[in-house]
Amino acid sequence: MKVVKEILIDTSSSMGETLPGNKIKMDLAKEILIDKILPYISSADKVGIRLFGGSCNMVGGLQNIPNANFKKLKDFILNDIPAPRGSTPLALAITTAVDNLKLEPNAEREIYLVTDGEETCGGNVKDAADYAASNGISCKIHIISIGVITEEAIKAAVENTRDLD
Repeated sequence: MKVVKEILIDTSSSMGETLPGNKIKMDLAKEILIDKILPYISSADKVGIRLFGGSCNMVGGLQNIPNANFKKLKDFILNDIPAPRGSTPLALAITTAVDNLKLEPNAEREIYLVTDGEETCGGNVKDAADYAASNGISCKIHIISIGVITEEAIKAAVENTRDLD
């Protein structure tokens, strides 16, 4: 079976904040992507990377990397992610990824969402997950959280968790 994965990377202004130990959140996100996620997804037939953040309607175009070319993925992560700025349209990023994954009906599909925060554009992450289910998209969504997770974020994640298989 064909395997298709999409990586969503939060580029909102909060990703420019410094963590304890003087590491910038975006730098930590890049390290996690390169050291932990890319080796795990290297067997995928197709990997796409999409950036989101800035204005509330800003979800970047998909950068398709055929055959999960590790070097191209790593180069994109190291060189093509802009400086963090603006808002966090999490729900829009998820629904955009789902719309893209609909184009791969006979594939195993996964989304890797790398973010430090909560939706700041009025979207609803639960509705985005429901959108996937209502479109018949069987898809795993992996959330990689950067930084300290607030009690509110944990509560929202638990309340919004659903099995999309």
